[in-house]
Amino acid sequence: MGRHCKKCGYERRDGDIAPEYECPKCGAVYEKVEVRLKYEAEAPLRAKAKEEVERQDAGEKKSSKEDNGKQDQEPKRASMGYVESNLSPDERILAKGKIHWFVFVPPIMLATCGVFLVSAGSSIGDGGLIFGLPGALLLLASFISLLKAVLSFISTELAITTKRVIAKFGLISRETIELNHTKVESFIVHQGIFGRMLGFGTLTINGTGGVRTPIPSICNPLEFRRIANSQIEKMQSP
Repeated sequence: MGRHCKKCGYERRDGDIAPEYECPKCGAVYEKVEVRLKYEAEAPLRAKAKEEVERQDAGEKKSSKEDNGKQDQEPKRASMGYVESNLSPDERILAKGKIHWFVFVPPIMLATCGVFLVSAGSSIGDGGLIFGLPGALLLLASFISLLKAVLSFISTELAITTKRVIAKFGLISRETIELNHTKVESFIVHQGIFGRMLGFGTLTINGTGGVRTPIPSICNPLEFRRIANSQIEKMQSP
């Protein structure tokens, strides 16, 4: 029995003069036909394997995207202040209190006096220590005062939200106050001459149970108190 052609179905006979590797009827090469038919038979398996690889790649890309999203959210959350990072899902900020720039005036005045005394002492020559030593002490005091002012300016946070009054003090040693509107009894504002002229003052939050929190050098304390009292009345009204 001769070789069977898988392309045209012809079975090779003894009298055929075509080469052994070629079908006498259609001229197809046996091995090429068999390779092509095998390739076509394996096509569904290759398609299935390709789909599996694409599915795995899609899963890896989605996982990578979610990880990148989490990594993007972490710096964003880290850059938020204390108030923003501690809000509940249905809570929003109504007003924020900021430290007034006047906190930098006392250290600047101390530094100015210190520089004046040091300069006066150095110009006198002998006996200049009488002016130079107090001037140096004033410069040291101005540096300490400036450091305290900077820390207070960047670390103090005050906000009235739809649910609470939140205050945070300190950078290294932190102190926080969070009072629900129902726990706030009153707000007291104290403004000196410069405070009334420049729009800052000390805001004292009085809570139930004797909680008393004074926050000095707040910008527009009267406006902050107005918004806070308005929200508290809204929460307490039936």
